[in-house]
Amino acid sequence: MSRRQISVLAAVASVAVMMAVAPDARAAGVRADITAGAQRGPTITALPLPPGETSGDIISAAGPWAVGLLTDDALHQHVAIWRSEGTRWSVRDLGDFGISSPNSGLSATGVNARGQVAIGINTGAGMGGWMFDGATVHQLVDFAGGTDAYARAINANGEIVGEALDETGNDFAAVWRHWWSPPMALAPTAGFDGSYAQGVDSRGEVVGGSFSNGPAPTLPVVWGRDGTPRILPDLGMGGDLFDRNDLGRTVGQVFTASGSEAAVWDHGRLRDLGVFSDDTFSRAIGVGETGEVVGFAGTRPSSGIPLRQLVFWPGFGPTRSLLPLDLDWQDNAYAHAIVGDTVFGTSMASHGTKERPTVWTHAFAQSFVPRANARPATAPRVVFASAGAR
Repeated sequence: MSRRQISVLAAVASVAVMMAVAPDARAAGVRADITAGAQRGPTITALPLPPGETSGDIISAAGPWAVGLLTDDALHQHVAIWRSEGTRWSVRDLGDFGISSPNSGLSATGVNARGQVAIGINTGAGMGGWMFDGATVHQLVDFAGGTDAYARAINANGEIVGEALDETGNDFAAVWRHWWSPPMALAPTAGFDGSYAQGVDSRGEVVGGSFSNGPAPTLPVVWGRDGTPRILPDLGMGGDLFDRNDLGRTVGQVFTASGSEAAVWDHGRLRDLGVFSDDTFSRAIGVGETGEVVGFAGTRPSSGIPLRQLVFWPGFGPTRSLLPLDLDWQDNAYAHAIVGDTVFGTSMASHGTKERPTVWTHAFAQSFVPRANARPATAPRVVFASAGAR
């Protein structure tokens, strides 16, 4: 197994859906009348789930596509693909790829506007990487010609990045120029033992990190298309990178004595987005093509699941946030991707319930700077997607 195991929270069925009003939207939100015509203004929408699935998360989005995972009550994970057609969404369940253990970490991890989907797993349940082209699932190979490969992202040209093992079990960042090609290894920076890749722009520049099997901290690294690594600045304790857009804006986290903080690099220049009051960590996970940044912040309790709150930075001013489906900022919500002014992630529909795959439209209008009793200036409508005929 790889030195750095990555777990994404967590057979083809298709379900067509239409929008329905959330029955439990709180008074701070505006009830949506979806029968009257097209949606107007900011909305928080819970995307549909296939029969038998009770929660989910969106990991990546592009064009009309959003992809991620589905989970049932027994915590089995399936790969999910959602597609929007105006105000309507459909969901496709690609199954569990033969991985039936609970909390397996299996997920769609990336998608491009052509609908090509990267799929991966890299946990104790196994290691594997695939690309789905809309009709066929193709398995990626590792450096030794086996299947110990993990797909983490895919760019507009269909290039896939992630990790793969070599003949001796060493773990390195990898690029597959085509799903059928052998991977190209991205070497760690000098003096480090391994590397991993988490994002790739349309030019083929890759972002991730270099790690050491010793005490040295993980370093945030960008690899050029030729594989040359470049270390980005941190706060002295290391960091890593998650995504990069074609303008050269890169996002990730820098490590601190108390945890980590969301960070943005513009052509190598670091901007620390900090953490919200009472939080101990934050991460910037996704960056839009015009520079908006999303992720999450939260606390790590001594026991139980960490509380997470959504991070949204519009590219200027202070770090902002968005409300979850239940409109209670103290409940879990986090984001992985942004397309235009639409944010994709997951949030709670009501306190203590399972998280639903969630889409926030007109994100800036419904965003706010967290502080005592802070609320959005423009109240969002809460909308649920339900099964219906095409």
